[in-house]
Amino acid sequence: MCDDEEVRLPPARGLLAQQLRSSVVRVSVVDWQVSFQGSAAADLCYLLYSSSTCLFRRIHADELMEAHFHRLLEVARALGVGHRQFAPTFRDFDEEFQKVIIIVKTNSN
Repeated sequence: MCDDEEVRLPPARGLLAQQLRSSVVRVSVVDWQVSFQGSAAADLCYLLYSSSTCLFRRIHADELMEAHFHRLLEVARALGVGHRQFAPTFRDFDEEFQKVIIIVKTNSN
């Protein structure tokens, strides 16, 4: 990818990403109607239910949830987000995931 090359994310996301350097990306919201703030648990839930089979989820969901949660905390700390600003427990993450599953399953039928 060349410097300053624009990359369009899927249109449903309403975002435009611009690669500035290999490790720097500027993201702009271009469609506020489809943009919303969500939780990391919701992101994982939507990813799992939109891109995997029931069997895969049954076998790997717990392992993926733990890995996603721990990586989320690692990234937050690497970005300088302190424990006072962001300190969810795995239990919090799992409870949010379980709430979102109900919505995802309802909308997928």
